[in-house]
Amino acid sequence: MANLRVNKAMVRHVRGLQKGLKLRRLEYGLALPELASLVEVSQRTVLDWERAYEQPAMLTAMRWAAVLDMRFIIRSARSDHDFTPLSQPGQQLPAPEQDWLRLCAPLKQLRVDRGLSQTELGLVTGVSRSSIQRCEDGTQYPRLLLLTAMANQFGCVLDLREQSL
Repeated sequence: MANLRVNKAMVRHVRGLQKGLKLRRLEYGLALPELASLVEVSQRTVLDWERAYEQPAMLTAMRWAAVLDMRFIIRSARSDHDFTPLSQPGQQLPAPEQDWLRLCAPLKQLRVDRGLSQTELGLVTGVSRSSIQRCEDGTQYPRLLLLTAMANQFGCVLDLREQSL
């Protein structure tokens, strides 16, 4: 992933998502050690994420968000159209491992609709075709920055939304 093609705006966007999760943790009054325990990582790891020194893998970021009653979505950058609808009120929330496919499906569909192959998307984002394939199949959970770069190629944005039962 060393040659991932991103711009400063994408990096700022991902840092903004991480900052939003930190602010949500503080709003909830959840201590850093508690969050680390719930997400099953070290306190230092959470601290590094919140300071934007590191990025969590997407699955871990989804767990982090779920603990705070948030869900990642893919939405149009030009409108508020959400390509990844959240569950209905009262509906059981899926585990992040199953929820991942909710994010993958629209990106794959957008790629297919635009006539791009996995190889072509890999070339413009700076990752291999097999990385794109594993992301779409749900067998690999990329970092937030790769998902942001993929969404950006289709005029979309990775964002957070509140999800309550």
